[in-house]
Amino acid sequence: MQDANGPRKSRSGVNPAAARADTGGVSPTSDTAAAGPVRLAALLAALSPGLDLAEGQPLGHACRACLIGMRLGERLELPLPDARDLFFTLLLKDAGGPGAGTALLARLGGDDRRARRDLRRTDWACDLQALRWAFRHTPARAPRLSRARRVAALAPAGRSLLAEWFAARGAAAARLAESLGFGPRVAQALRALDEHGDGSGEPRGLRGDAIPVAARIAGLAQALDALACALGPASALEVVRGARARWFDPDALDACAGQEDFLARLRLLDEDALQAEVAAAEPGVAAVLAGPVRFDRVAEAYAALFDAAAPSRAGRTARVAELAAAIAAGLGWSIAAGATLRRVAWLHDIGILSVPNRILESRHPLTPDDWDVVRLHPWYSRRILERVPGFGGLAAAAAAHHERLDGRGYPQGLRGGQVPQVARVLAAADIYEALTALRPFRAALTPREALALMRRDRGVGLAPECVDALAAAVESGALPAGRPGCRAA
Repeated sequence: MQDANGPRKSRSGVNPAAARADTGGVSPTSDTAAAGPVRLAALLAALSPGLDLAEGQPLGHACRACLIGMRLGERLELPLPDARDLFFTLLLKDAGGPGAGTALLARLGGDDRRARRDLRRTDWACDLQALRWAFRHTPARAPRLSRARRVAALAPAGRSLLAEWFAARGAAAARLAESLGFGPRVAQALRALDEHGDGSGEPRGLRGDAIPVAARIAGLAQALDALACALGPASALEVVRGARARWFDPDALDACAGQEDFLARLRLLDEDALQAEVAAAEPGVAAVLAGPVRFDRVAEAYAALFDAAAPSRAGRTARVAELAAAIAAGLGWSIAAGATLRRVAWLHDIGILSVPNRILESRHPLTPDDWDVVRLHPWYSRRILERVPGFGGLAAAAAAHHERLDGRGYPQGLRGGQVPQVARVLAAADIYEALTALRPFRAALTPREALALMRRDRGVGLAPECVDALAAAVESGALPAGRPGCRAA
């Protein structure tokens, strides 16, 4: 993806005037989650639309699947420990998705988000269905013969790449669960989410009761929501019943009886209502809380998920956070304000999960349509982050990291004092990181080359004080070497 600004005019349909409200004057000391503990369930639910974007699902999918799964667990009268395992399995079920399957998806060459969406609707035991899935997710504009040849070339390694995909996504989600302090049963359920009752699933071919109960219910719940959105509740229930003997747990399927109205009601709820219901659905009396340390652990872990979405982004968000913290220190911000900024930096690019890999990894100039997709990702970041407990006005500041002082930025075209201070710091950190990293379409610049380019933009698009603070940190040697591919001199 190019570093330069694309065409200024966007055809995205976002109302810049409406989006511009309350973006100015955000202070680096604005109240955030550091003010006190928040419910971990509310935090994970608020971040889940980012995973929906990565999976190509309608926003709210993860929350709806959580509520469906908890309804099934209630009807099955799960013991409290099992219900809690199920709850957090459902909230983390897609956390391994963004970084998985990159080898297979790159060889197919289509839209990775749509490929992930269709992944769990395909019967991999049926070669014809597998081939149809592969063909659908080759480049749509390529000649059919070229697409067929691509699939044929992939066929010998296809099964092994697919198995690696399922294993990788389950393992990544399990690692996240363990890092957040959940027990081994949640991790085991996440690893088994793509197993099928008849043993035809991945990655281990588990059967029946050998599949953890949380995985059995979560697998059915996510299928029900995806099918209900695509076909309607009644048809969704009919489809899953048709797979009774092969994919899904018979007891969980029996618990689906008469749930058409429940599925229909969930589809009418907006994101605020869905996330509120998810938080209220946490089993037991005592809610799991996330204080500042745990909040930061979640934010840093999700930043790694964003960067896993594309090979060229590996380590990018962590590096931006490090650079932003160095700029803040150079500006004399307090330790507390610097910690707040680092948290914002970890989450500021969650909307990048809306951008397909074919754009992120493009070696060619982006088309106007591609730029429309790119320009929307900060809008998605704001839409998601403004619902994160305690984030407050910092959501707007985080989403303004591609704005410029001269008004030529995106997505809102903010100018001068309309660009919040937090966004100015993030912009400098983001641009320097991009310039000094290896990109699909160019080599990495040295720190000296990158700073020279940024100094040309000092006071035009970039805040002078931020460029100066960054340059001082870089030239003093206070910052360690950047990501792989960076040039030291």
